[in-house]
Amino acid sequence: METWLRIFLVVVVPACVMLEWLWARRTGRDVYEKGETLGTIGVAVGMRISRALALPFALAFYEAVRPWALFELPATIGTFLVALLIMDLVYYWHHRLSHEIPVLWAIHQTHHSAERLNLLASARLNWLGPWVIQPVLTLPLVLLGFPPAIVVAVASLDLVFQFFLHTEAIGRLPWLEGWLNTPAAHRVHHARNEDCLDVNYAGILVVWDRLFGSWVEPAHPAGSLDYGLTTGSQGNNPVWLVFGGLARWWRGQPI
Repeated sequence: METWLRIFLVVVVPACVMLEWLWARRTGRDVYEKGETLGTIGVAVGMRISRALALPFALAFYEAVRPWALFELPATIGTFLVALLIMDLVYYWHHRLSHEIPVLWAIHQTHHSAERLNLLASARLNWLGPWVIQPVLTLPLVLLGFPPAIVVAVASLDLVFQFFLHTEAIGRLPWLEGWLNTPAAHRVHHARNEDCLDVNYAGILVVWDRLFGSWVEPAHPAGSLDYGLTTGSQGNNPVWLVFGGLARWWRGQPI
């Protein structure tokens, strides 16, 4: 698991970002801007540090919770698929609540702060995530008795899959839309157009959006989507991008 994840982060991510940048240059698309890109890199570096610092506490938390597990499930392909399905459903509701509950939105809005949607923007994740979000997302799997290796694998796969959703380089995929998440569907989620707010929350399976009434067809014309926060640009300071939402929430300001 660690090996393929390291390969993904060190080889696949930079290669895909470079290909997207070349595509943007060739097509004249305004996808990467220097200041915003540096802000994203700063957030990503801080996130790596936060994850490293949080790891011992996360492991201690899981070890404390595991004795309360309802079952002791084997590590099989079947349990992996069931765990992935449960993880994706839990992610959907976490993601939806992160848009509906102000304090959670104050944390999550870091991810929506980029005003250009590109693969690198997928790394705009709040540094509090490894401390308060990830444990909550994986807690149901731990309590159900899934092996730790499977819990880590499905959580990682969910994030890896979503990396490829943050791009304008891939057009619509009609044979998948409405069932599996696609870049077109996720572009709608990131847009701040009035008809795009608080929709398409899915991680991998869009069936959750269809089932719970939050699905919007990605039928918007190219170039019609406006990305970023409805409150406007938050600048490119990584610390403010991470904690600015919480500061505004605490002061009672619009977030």
